[in-house]
Amino acid sequence: MELELEELIKKLTSVVNSMAEVVDKPSATPTNPSMMHMLQRHRDILYDYSKEFKKTKANIQAAKNHSDLLSSVREDISSFKSGISSETDYFLGERGRIESSHRMTDMIIEQAYETREEIGRQRNILLNMNSRMNRLTNMFPAINSLIGKINLRKRRDTIILAFIISFCIILIFLYMRHTSS
Repeated sequence: MELELEELIKKLTSVVNSMAEVVDKPSATPTNPSMMHMLQRHRDILYDYSKEFKKTKANIQAAKNHSDLLSSVREDISSFKSGISSETDYFLGERGRIESSHRMTDMIIEQAYETREEIGRQRNILLNMNSRMNRLTNMFPAINSLIGKINLRKRRDTIILAFIISFCIILIFLYMRHTSS
């Protein structure tokens, strides 16, 4: 069932990537905002499914590890009660505990890889958004020009305001100096 779910998630990923290629491809038909919204919605759904699958998989693995640990403890208790505590049984028990710790280490490493993949996915989303913003500003140069003019006027107004404030402060100091002498 796990393999089947992984295969379905891979297929969904492939479909979403194909949709993204169609939407991102410059063609004769301009991209429709509803198409962009639909693509983003499918990406969100894919992300949710992947996240739920990984979480469920981790929960099942944790339950299995918990069950293994409990059965190991029960075996140790029953062997202790029955008086069979030979040296080989002890070493076999230690071996089982070491294998259990190896499984837990493998699970932690797998979670670290999943976290790394998630951070990479978020990086790709941010890069995608940046490229879309650049495409929008390139598609509408008038908006880009208007933003530039607004920033230029804002800087000019800031400089003028700073000059006026400085001039007033100097006049106040001169007035205070003049009145004190």
